[in-house]
Amino acid sequence: MITIQSGKLSIPEDERFIGFAGDNTVVTKEFHILRRVVPSSEYTLCLRFDDGNVKTVPLRSAQFGSDVRLTWEIERDDLASTGIVTAQVKMTDGNGNVQHTTKDYFLVGTSVELDDEGREIEHINRSQLEESIKEAVEGIEAKSSYLGDDGYWYVFDKDNEAFFKTGYRGRLSVDSQMDEHSLNPVSNSTVTAYVSEQIAGIRQEIGDIETALAAI
Repeated sequence: MITIQSGKLSIPEDERFIGFAGDNTVVTKEFHILRRVVPSSEYTLCLRFDDGNVKTVPLRSAQFGSDVRLTWEIERDDLASTGIVTAQVKMTDGNGNVQHTTKDYFLVGTSVELDDEGREIEHINRSQLEESIKEAVEGIEAKSSYLGDDGYWYVFDKDNEAFFKTGYRGRLSVDSQMDEHSLNPVSNSTVTAYVSEQIAGIRQEIGDIETALAAI
């Protein structure tokens, strides 16, 4: 039995586990406040998770003689993440006076099919992965720089989601020596370096995808 006596919150070991991330209304916890008769009081459970998130949950109360019983019906949103959950009860009387209990903790477990935040982990089979790879490669190819019919290089602009015409012409040889007889060596060197960089990036992405595929 979880008790609150003289402001001290005490959670027994067999009451600490409150469910797995993603569970929904499968556990009910009761808090017993000993010797408290304060009409029109409101009770709130304050929870702090390992990741720093804080959640407050209203508790249903009922008076039993000189004691008060608080009920917490645990819902999915109450199990925000796995691990240790620090708990504290806030008591507010009818005049707005606030009193907090001491802190204790609960435990939230990890579900096999859910991540630490209780979200369902996406499962993907080999055919789905191959289709994703195909779409990724097609997307890369669709945004690769190309040499237009007018002889100029066109480069994809990520911000505007469109190709734009550069001032660099293709099909010109790049001289090893830059002198007064060189054919636009600076511009062509720039284009060559840019295109080489793009190709290297595409090869790296395809290599990463093939590695992931081989691991299945």
